[in-house]
Amino acid sequence: MGRGEKMGTEGLKVTFEALRGRQGSKGIFGIEDEADEVARQAKLRRMAERIAEYGRGYEGGRRRCPRCGRWQKYKGEMAREIEEDGSTLTVQRAYYVCPACGQTSYPLDEKLGLVEGKEQGRVREKLALLAVLVPYHQAPQVCQTLLGSARDGTTVRRVALREAQHLAASGHRQLLPPRERDRLYLQVDGHRCPTREPRQSADDQGYREAKAVLAFSAHEVAEVSKERHEILHKILRAQITDSEAFQDIVYAVYQQAGGAQAAEVLVLADGAHWIWTMVTDLFPQAIQILDFSHAKHYLWEAGKLIYGEGSAFVAPWVKERETLLLEDKVEHVIGHLQQFLDLRPELAPILHYFRHNAGRMRYGTYRQHGYFIGSGAIESAGKQLTAARIKGPGMRWNVTDLNALLALRCIFLEHSWPAYWNARARLAA
Repeated sequence: MGRGEKMGTEGLKVTFEALRGRQGSKGIFGIEDEADEVARQAKLRRMAERIAEYGRGYEGGRRRCPRCGRWQKYKGEMAREIEEDGSTLTVQRAYYVCPACGQTSYPLDEKLGLVEGKEQGRVREKLALLAVLVPYHQAPQVCQTLLGSARDGTTVRRVALREAQHLAASGHRQLLPPRERDRLYLQVDGHRCPTREPRQSADDQGYREAKAVLAFSAHEVAEVSKERHEILHKILRAQITDSEAFQDIVYAVYQQAGGAQAAEVLVLADGAHWIWTMVTDLFPQAIQILDFSHAKHYLWEAGKLIYGEGSAFVAPWVKERETLLLEDKVEHVIGHLQQFLDLRPELAPILHYFRHNAGRMRYGTYRQHGYFIGSGAIESAGKQLTAARIKGPGMRWNVTDLNALLALRCIFLEHSWPAYWNARARLAA
């Protein structure tokens, strides 16, 4: 884009610098570019006029301080720039300072719903979405193509960090459709993410676990095919934090999902000790189910230890043990593993796994009641949260940036992104 001339609405103290868009295109490209430029210039003029209608935000010589409630004093005017479609709107607005607490406020900013930074409104929404979906180093060319002007990765990162703070302060909550006496499923998992955190040992490669929780009700699961189901409404949260802090997140999700009104609460997860300790503390009444695919994984590991890697006996042995698990006969599986323990001491951790989780392996009973026995939904969500955006080649994150991005990706993946931004739009006076 090339430089243009500054324009404004006389006496209204709102100006914009109209930049020239793409030039030199021919055929349909040239026609589109010309039409886009006409629309862009008209949009900027209309925005300048509408902002000017709000005045400067002058409320007299004093106004109540939004922080302490005492009187702020009028101090004059200060210009502010707003970036829009590759151009800059310059707004003159009154500002007030509180002698008591030092708070500075701009009434016009409050009326328009402006936040910190030059990127505002739908531009901010688009850049935040870009951060959710696209690696920062690809931001300039994606912005140039989709938004009409290049934005560097630093700008997109800054918008994402700020928006994550607004999200946390907004109280935004995805709610499940209310249904009486429904089953509520909670699935919990952890996903390792590459970070720049200080190494704690020689074996530490800098990976830290992003703990995730997914909530959905049984009536919100649609059968797409015999092999695949789709969750229509869900709540998803993820964060790199300790188990105690994550416990608060899980309980908040439970409350959001209407857990107290559910006929049954079912928790599906792998065999991680911290998960089941947390679940027992938070939801002693919940039905605990060990993910069946993890149980099968341990059967395969046991079979390879007993018969040897690549042995033709492994597959049929595993199949028989799977059948026993599906018939509520986990004790038979444990007994069979015990028989081989002297010959294969390496089986000890696997034997401990089955013994420790035996009460969560009543798969025959679970299926009779129509319960899901797999936690594929949270594992799929975890892959979408991390693998698709966070584990790219050469990526290493500081935890603050990573948690900000996880928060934004969660509301995108749970499909509450439009609701969040519609609420933000309604906050403007």
